[in-house]
Amino acid sequence: MHFIFGRGWVYQDETADGGAAGGGAASGAGDEGGTDLGEGDPGEKGSEPGAGQGDDQAAAAAAAQKKEEKPQGDMKDAIDAALGYKPAGDAAAKKKQEEDAAAAAGTKKPQAAEAWPNGKPRKSDKGEDLDDKGQVVKPKAKTTAELTTLSDADKKALGPAAQARFHELSTALKERDTAIAAKDTAIKGLSVARDALLGIMQETNTTKDDLAALLEFNGLQKSGNRAEVEDALKWLDGQRVALLTRLGREDAGVDLLKDFPDLTKQVEDEEITRTAALEIATGRRDRAARQRAEDRGRQHDQTAVQRKQVEEKALTDIDAWTKQIAAQDLDYKAKEDRLLAKVAAVIKEYQPHQWLPTLKMLYEGIVIERTPAPAAGDRLKQPLRPSGGSPGAPAPKDMKEAIDQGLGYAKG
Repeated sequence: MHFIFGRGWVYQDETADGGAAGGGAASGAGDEGGTDLGEGDPGEKGSEPGAGQGDDQAAAAAAAQKKEEKPQGDMKDAIDAALGYKPAGDAAAKKKQEEDAAAAAGTKKPQAAEAWPNGKPRKSDKGEDLDDKGQVVKPKAKTTAELTTLSDADKKALGPAAQARFHELSTALKERDTAIAAKDTAIKGLSVARDALLGIMQETNTTKDDLAALLEFNGLQKSGNRAEVEDALKWLDGQRVALLTRLGREDAGVDLLKDFPDLTKQVEDEEITRTAALEIATGRRDRAARQRAEDRGRQHDQTAVQRKQVEEKALTDIDAWTKQIAAQDLDYKAKEDRLLAKVAAVIKEYQPHQWLPTLKMLYEGIVIERTPAPAAGDRLKQPLRPSGGSPGAPAPKDMKEAIDQGLGYAKG
């Protein structure tokens, strides 16, 4: 490193060390000759102030250049800056950023945890649970045990009088559930017996009149009244004659030609034998029986067609009614869920022309109790409960499906 002195300037030469030559001005105290550089080591003493001033000037020049390179913006930016507003460029950038984020959120596909395997969302916009078909999952009703159980915190919050009242209500609810369970058991037993009896009647071609006659005979022949026992015997004799007549066999008290006076006269005039007359009479009875069977078949077919027409009209009327009340009654869906459970019994117990009036009467008797919505904090505290349909046949989803199940139509 070399220092070169001359006319008040000090030059630092670093070329010998491989660096670039540089210099700095050293202010001399005196005239042009610069003789007052100090004693001893004048060069080293004069180089310190020169180097410090050079660094400050370089930093100031760099800051000025950087300031000049910064874009000044347009007139609107200048006015906004003067008024203290954010530059328009920042606002536009923020707006664009928000639009990009909104667009990304709109096109974002639900994650696996947020959607069913078929792509349907698990939650609605209101945060309600949805099934794999996109329908709102109804919360499972609380059991009696859940309703009648108090936590330690609840017990502390309730006073003695409130706890006693709660105990009374819990006891009444449990007694009611016990009574309902007993009735359900009895109804189930009666339903099983009824279905078994109807099955036997269908298998044996027994009509209601036939069953009534058999039950009446059974009551008469078991009676302790002699006159009623005589009536039972007369009824039994009539059945004996009918059976022998169907078989074409004559016996005491049985005249197979009684219903055919022409054959009786031919036998009396000895035009034909009684045996030949009996054969003719049997043939006539057989033809008459076949004709009656065909007439019953045609009548049954006509009745079935007429019933089908009545059923279709009833279904059309019910469909129109449900559409009307769905548009008028805000509680229709909640009421419909209760009504669907009763449709099968209505279809079985009533004639088609009675279906709609009966459903209307049941619908008017349904009352929806409204409960205040819980606060946001309370909703967060409520535990999640699994939901699912009751075992057995699937619950109908709408009125048409409920009626189809009541009519016994198979699901496709």
